[in-house]
Amino acid sequence: MRSAPPEVIATWPKPNYVNPETRGPDLIVAGLITLIFAIIALVLRLYVRLRILRKTEIDDWVMVAATVTPPFPKSPSNLNLSVTNSAPSTSSSPPAQPSASCWPFRDTAGTSTCGT
Repeated sequence: MRSAPPEVIATWPKPNYVNPETRGPDLIVAGLITLIFAIIALVLRLYVRLRILRKTEIDDWVMVAATVTPPFPKSPSNLNLSVTNSAPSTSSSPPAQPSASCWPFRDTAGTSTCGT
């Protein structure tokens, strides 16, 4: 892949590393719109299978189970939904990671219950 010519790069705005633009709310809206369309498609499918065809199969119930089951064990409030166009953080220390021996013993708030 070719890089842009220097005269084009010179016209680009300088990156804002201090207060970058975030797109977290846009991601939430896009996800909710997609979820609404998926639920409408599932309801229409179940209507056809239950009312018109009068038979269902295992794939219908697997789709219902997949719809009502969360895809990950975190609550949305714990997710970092901030997506920026900026460079990576220049922090000198990486974020704290739980040790492998304590990981199963962390509660939902992220606090350790393994004695450390």
